[in-house]
Amino acid sequence: MNFNQLILGSVTVIAVVCAVAFSAIVAEADYFRAAVATLGVIGITWVVIGAKFWWLPLPFSLIVGGVFQTIFKIYPYELALAAAIVAILPAVMLNIGAFERGRSRLPWSVLFLFAYLILHWAASLAYNRYLGIGGVGNVTRSYGTALWVVIFIILFHRFGKIEQLRAAFWLMFAALLLRLGSGLYADFTGQLFSVPIVNYIPAGPLSLVEGGGAQDLRFSGLYLAGLSLALLPVVKGKLIKSVLLVGFAASFPVVLLGGGRAAVVMWFFYPLIFCLIQRKFAVLTTFAAISISVVAFLNINPETLRVLPFFAQRSASILIVEPGRSSAQDIALQSNQFHERFAEEGYNRWSQNLGTIVFGTGIRPAEKGFDLSRSYGAGNFGLWLEAMVTTAANTGAYEKGLWTILAVTGVVGLLLYLNVFRWMFLYVGKHLWRNGIQAYGDAFGYLGIVTSFIWLMLSWQIGSYPSFEIFCLYLGYQYLADQRALSTEEKPISESKVLV
Repeated sequence: MNFNQLILGSVTVIAVVCAVAFSAIVAEADYFRAAVATLGVIGITWVVIGAKFWWLPLPFSLIVGGVFQTIFKIYPYELALAAAIVAILPAVMLNIGAFERGRSRLPWSVLFLFAYLILHWAASLAYNRYLGIGGVGNVTRSYGTALWVVIFIILFHRFGKIEQLRAAFWLMFAALLLRLGSGLYADFTGQLFSVPIVNYIPAGPLSLVEGGGAQDLRFSGLYLAGLSLALLPVVKGKLIKSVLLVGFAASFPVVLLGGGRAAVVMWFFYPLIFCLIQRKFAVLTTFAAISISVVAFLNINPETLRVLPFFAQRSASILIVEPGRSSAQDIALQSNQFHERFAEEGYNRWSQNLGTIVFGTGIRPAEKGFDLSRSYGAGNFGLWLEAMVTTAANTGAYEKGLWTILAVTGVVGLLLYLNVFRWMFLYVGKHLWRNGIQAYGDAFGYLGIVTSFIWLMLSWQIGSYPSFEIFCLYLGYQYLADQRALSTEEKPISESKVLV
């Protein structure tokens, strides 16, 4: 019996069993049990037939965001990675030859980073156990935000199909529309809502701030800008290109509504790098002239920002060069203190001694009984700030990529990350500079280049582990590597056809 016959037989058995079970459940009008049974059937079906497209839920989950609020929080990307492993491992054990891609050896930089993070995680668990403070769940989740992308690279390098990049990209776009819709709805209504039964809270309402809006719109806007520009040279047809241009134009107001000052700066990198890659120098010159004119006008008339919504004022205040020129700049004074303390705490923990400088401090459990809410605490702001900084620093959540890596993993960790960036960034960057964006693999490469460049330039002020950046950059790299390998064998490949 071959693999396809095994799949067909398994699906047939599942269908018969489900038909009998659903008939009994619906007859009793027990719709909750019916919903739970549906989820169970989906899970079983995925285990049986998901091996052909095991990794596709991951790009969707990375963009859609949100959280499943059960006994403990579960993030969509965690479920997607678990689903990928559950789908691929049984199939590989049955017939590994049908899934191996026959690629060359994975670069040592990825394997070294993986080994270092695993050892770091184990050392943190052992040290916390020695101190009697436990926190296995907190520590594992914190390291998981760094480890998931390395695990994905190892699996994809051996079993992933670049022919599925087209499907992956459109899944990301579909996830973005869901995330953007939930964010706009939450922002305009101020209502927190969730999906019943599974208790899933979308990213938009999850980020609601009392008296403000949905902060997640800053991320939705950046994703909208990046995905729209990445798809623009790939798709055909004036209508869809026009829709993507409208999407890109709308992304800036969406970013403003999110209230993120750094997000405004990050947004400008997307059209800048896109125009350079695509050799759109006239467009770049026009865009730069308009942007400089708007910034100059705002600095001459800073109180113009007061006509904007509250969170948009906060976002746009980053464009005012001189401090204290606009009342909009006062909105973020407490946030400035927050980020200054994060940087100070990260430096203090990293520079304690030679050991922490080289290897970092690891992860400690979050303080029990303290709610890590993004809303500003009532009462003594100083005490609240210190509690927030301590708790976040314990879990490596510095909101600054540089201090997240340095304080947690030390100089060794930073060098390993930079080495991973080096071989992919240069390879993909050279290709895009010479050829531009022509295919979905190039679109992933563009996203990887832009997000990685932003992380490398601004990590001292923003960010966390560069996992999403490496994810996109790696897919762009692997597409080019596979195309090059196939061209030497004179076996053309078409990524417009999704093979599953």
